[in-house]
Amino acid sequence: KSFNDITQAKKLYPDTTLVAAGKAQAVIVTPAGEPWEPLAREIAEAVKQATGTELQVTLVDDITDEQMQQTSAVLLGSIIDNIRLLYPYSHSLVFTDANFPGPDGFDLRTVHDPWGSGKNLICIGATTAEGARAGVDAFKAHIAQGNDLVIPQLLEVKLTGPALASYGKAFREAPDDKWSSDQRDRCESHLRTAGTRGLFSMAA
Repeated sequence: KSFNDITQAKKLYPDTTLVAAGKAQAVIVTPAGEPWEPLAREIAEAVKQATGTELQVTLVDDITDEQMQQTSAVLLGSIIDNIRLLYPYSHSLVFTDANFPGPDGFDLRTVHDPWGSGKNLICIGATTAEGARAGVDAFKAHIAQGNDLVIPQLLEVKLTGPALASYGKAFREAPDDKWSSDQRDRCESHLRTAGTRGLFSMAA
């Protein structure tokens, strides 16, 4: 479909429903072995304790990208040990690899509708057991009691080591309204003077 044929904005899904009316709406996808399998089961148990509903824990080799398009998912690990992260990683939607977020760091984030099917991913990225533990603890803080479990849009990152040295200066605090306004003005000016070339990099 040509962009010229687009007549309305895409529907957004900022929140990720894990449980609705007591029924599971997501799966947990984990690498095999330590530290991830026990942590995945811990998440499933925490959800069950909060909602009465158990999310299925699935190993990375037991689910395909095509199957994942039909459900929201909580993904653990990095592209080193979880191939289901390769698609969002290759599209710059997640970043966890051998270097990011660094030793003992974690990267907890919502990936918004990567398949265009209205289903989200929640990625708990880390490369060490310590980082994995911290990432899972950060995620569990968002699990609330009730018949439904809806996780708000997440972006919680702890950078360490080389990742901190490379990327840690981008934001020292949450961007304020002035920062957002300045970026919009910069993009508008760029559109007038240079067209769309480079605009998406600026937006990112």
